Amino acid sequence: MNIRTVLLPLTFPLILVGCQEQLAQAVVADIPQPKVKTQLTYIENINIDRSYPGYLEPMESVDLKARVSATILEKHFVAGQEVEKGDLLFRLDSQEFELALLKLDAEKARIAARFMSAQKNYSRAKKMGQAISQQQLESHETELKLTKAELAAVEHEIKHAQIILSRTEIFSPITGRIGQTDWSVGDLVQDGELLVNVVDDSKVKIKVSIDEETVLKAVDDYRHSDIDYSVHLNFVDGRYYDNQGRLEYVDNTVNSKTGSLQVGFLFDNDDSVFAGQYAKLTLRNSIDGTLLPEKSVTADPAGQFVYLVEEGIVARRAVETKPFEGDQVVITKGLAANELVIVEGVQKLAPGMAVNIEG
Repeated sequence: MNIRTVLLPLTFPLILVGCQEQLAQAVVADIPQPKVKTQLTYIENINIDRSYPGYLEPMESVDLKARVSATILEKHFVAGQEVEKGDLLFRLDSQEFELALLKLDAEKARIAARFMSAQKNYSRAKKMGQAISQQQLESHETELKLTKAELAAVEHEIKHAQIILSRTEIFSPITGRIGQTDWSVGDLVQDGELLVNVVDDSKVKIKVSIDEETVLKAVDDYRHSDIDYSVHLNFVDGRYYDNQGRLEYVDNTVNSKTGSLQVGFLFDNDDSVFAGQYAKLTLRNSIDGTLLPEKSVTADPAGQFVYLVEEGIVARRAVETKPFEGDQVVITKGLAANELVIVEGVQKLAPGMAVNIEG
């Protein structure tokens, strides 16, 4: 009896511990492993596009206006043709201006004769010394100065008349494409009326407003990284313009109302685009990365991360991302090729958990 009394207290705890371990194993075995879906990663070159609407403008655009009132005598172009800088476009009736110039030339000759006479008279008066009065000498000097001033004035009038006469011939100030005009030979044009427009569309430019953050980020990426930026155009018919653009300028002031900067881009024209055409400018940067569903990326105070499956166990990996189209993001840092990223069922996961991969 004493022996039994001693043995029972010693063996009972051992029996109890064994039962607890078996119970715990049974409970763990009964807990189902979380079901998840995964995606195998692979690194690819990804184009990240941002589009901005705008209108194409020519490299140069010149409105040619009449600078005298006269009748059109000659017209030397047809709408749409290419013209060279210096080509004669219009010739206006110049007869009135030629006559005005001839009249001024005659007036100049008359004043020049008076001036020469005044010079001789003054020279003789100075040589006479005390033989003439001071008043007479001053009178000759005054006449000389007056005729000299009249001669200078008429010479200025002649230069002005020559300028007016030159305006009866209208030349193209640039090389480019000439536009449509309603003026015909025989029409009377008035000073200041628009005759025709000439544009240099060998290159076209587009001005767009881009948010300040994007501009500054693009500039920083361009200066400090290997990210490849390119600029493209798309048109309303879905056509993609093959020629790549280049940055022409960035405005010096941020629009405080919109928080954007005006940025200009320049494109070579292969004669398939026109000034005034609506287009969408696409700012594209190409980076190497992995595309994942946005919902697979989680964030906490430590930053963004994803869950991976490594030998059936959940692991956490910090990542860096860039937004992409739709519900996808680009993983730019943190992942290598051929890793299993959990893309569905991430809500209740934690590192170290065993999971059941579906599909």
